[in-house]
Amino acid sequence: MFYCGLDLGQSQDPTASIILEAHGEGDTRTYDARHLEQYPLGTSYPAIVQAVCATLERDPLRRQCMLVINHTGVGRPIFDLFVEAKIQPIVGITITGGVSWHRETPNQWHVSKILLVGTVQKFLQSGRLRIGAKLPHAAMLQKELRDFRVKISKAATETYEAREGQHDDLVLSLAIALFAAEHPAPRWLPVGS
Repeated sequence: MFYCGLDLGQSQDPTASIILEAHGEGDTRTYDARHLEQYPLGTSYPAIVQAVCATLERDPLRRQCMLVINHTGVGRPIFDLFVEAKIQPIVGITITGGVSWHRETPNQWHVSKILLVGTVQKFLQSGRLRIGAKLPHAAMLQKELRDFRVKISKAATETYEAREGQHDDLVLSLAIALFAAEHPAPRWLPVGS
């Protein structure tokens, strides 16, 4: 099974996507990054939808790849464009504060940023997530991972984000894909069912 994470941006941050291939089951499951994409600033959302749909229609991804979209902010209307394009299975993840997660519906999830970041850390530290150095944008992903920091607010709450002036789009696309892969829904329903 494959998982495509899509973090949307446009004018300030680029849109980024990653495709992970899963191997094995349970506590021994591993993931290989097979595709990284960072779209140029200003790329229109219809162009992104078209490009991602074209990628997901290629073999071996066709009908074996779950699309996971960062549903926060502008993500909801773009999610709807993918639904209209008949991309299935599809999940929209709204990134929240706190330390928990829940499924609003099988296709609409709310996940705290700390859980997303923790999932990436767990798999990187255990060697169960591999990112080929020769992939386009692999060096940029490595840089984003290095620049991703915990900040403690005056109210003693933790926030996770890139250093000021840096981007975290590839990290977030990786985090949502990996989280969805590790938390399969009990039964996938087509959107609109």
